[in-house]
Amino acid sequence: MNTSRQLRAFKRAPSLELSKWENGNLTTNLAEKTDTKGAFLLMECTLAPGTEPPPHVHSREDELFYVLDGEFDVYVGEEVFKVKTGECVFLPKFEPHAFVIRSTQLRVLALFQSSGAGRSVSRHEFAGATSRPSHRNAHLFHRGCESDRETAQ
Repeated sequence: MNTSRQLRAFKRAPSLELSKWENGNLTTNLAEKTDTKGAFLLMECTLAPGTEPPPHVHSREDELFYVLDGEFDVYVGEEVFKVKTGECVFLPKFEPHAFVIRSTQLRVLALFQSSGAGRSVSRHEFAGATSRPSHRNAHLFHRGCESDRETAQ
């Protein structure tokens, strides 16, 4: 059965009811799991430098960030992407990743796509507080972030 036929069309704008301040960051749900039957979650996020989550790995969802304003460095496995306004970066599941915000603030659209069979994604999984550090590859991120910070100074 095609579940997309069960979905309803909707229009939404950012609102206080759909927004949450957490750790100095503002997140606003634009498409929630109830809207998409758990297929994806779309958020607008305004993030401050120094509030980045620790290096982590997602085992059940892919992420895509489109930068509305600002820039950040994204570490995925052994790759480094410098991402700025008008660009996007894709982070596949099972790839350890971290990021460092390089501007005074970072505004992104964040799309979280569930890739687990029958599993839905929820807002709380992407709030940063539930990030799971990847101890196996954490040294790669710390080394990369520190050397990048030294170079930037």
